[in-house]
Amino acid sequence: IKTTKVPLTQPKQTMKNVCVEKTIKFSTISCKTDSLPRMQLSELNFNSRHGFLEKMKRHSYVIVRDHSKKVESSYLDLMAEMVDFFQLSDLSEKQKCIGQMYFNERGIPMWKSGYEKCGEVREAFRVNVGNIEEITWPNEKVRKTLEKVVKYCRTVTDQALSLIVGYKVERPENTKRDDFSVCYSLHYPNDQKSNKELNVGEHVDPSLFVIEPCCGVPGLEVFDEFQKEWIQIESVCEKGKDFILFGGKALENASNGSVKATLHRVHRTSLERNCFVYEQKYAEFFGSPMD
Repeated sequence: IKTTKVPLTQPKQTMKNVCVEKTIKFSTISCKTDSLPRMQLSELNFNSRHGFLEKMKRHSYVIVRDHSKKVESSYLDLMAEMVDFFQLSDLSEKQKCIGQMYFNERGIPMWKSGYEKCGEVREAFRVNVGNIEEITWPNEKVRKTLEKVVKYCRTVTDQALSLIVGYKVERPENTKRDDFSVCYSLHYPNDQKSNKELNVGEHVDPSLFVIEPCCGVPGLEVFDEFQKEWIQIESVCEKGKDFILFGGKALENASNGSVKATLHRVHRTSLERNCFVYEQKYAEFFGSPMD
């Protein structure tokens, strides 16, 4: 049985069908469980809307499965390409992929597209999805595979958002003006240069939906609103086969508070970790940008 450590502050207890051992600082989740919210991709439709809403209201996230082999292959190809990119020894080669400034849904400058080294904790390759043609790419294969993965993630999150609000949601026609969606390829070396337990602290995203394919190395932790427990979600998912779908603050607002923004964090492990994240942000679900 594989064990993983998860920080917590709750007293000792045992969740149904989950092996949990508490200490002052950690819970150890050591087996798969049916108590977590799972659903097949085919269930993400209006006929099954009630079930999806109940899972989101109860837990604030779902694990979506039953993606095609083509989707899984595209994701794995993208991860392989990004691993090669992040492993380049010449920093100047990576910095050639630094592009234009991304302004978020409030009109605030956040980061430059492309490559960024975030201290000793991680490296990132960031993409402004609404203005994807202006990205400086490591190579053509990265561009093509990332666009395939982004298109699929957009399809899933658009359908999920449609089920939340009760009507069909589609990507804005004017993508440069109204689509603030972003995606990140992230590399966490998890080496001895950092001794922090958390690579990313507890937070909620400003987004509508966030979707993250399981990368095969535990790191992402979500707080389950129903279990009242931190879940080391990737230890109970399969690489490339399970996609973790959770909500941000804009989704909480769009649902009139019935679906809570998912509190989550990234725990430091002993293994190098590469992952991909897509965040859905459409202007109609946010207030007017700041001047």
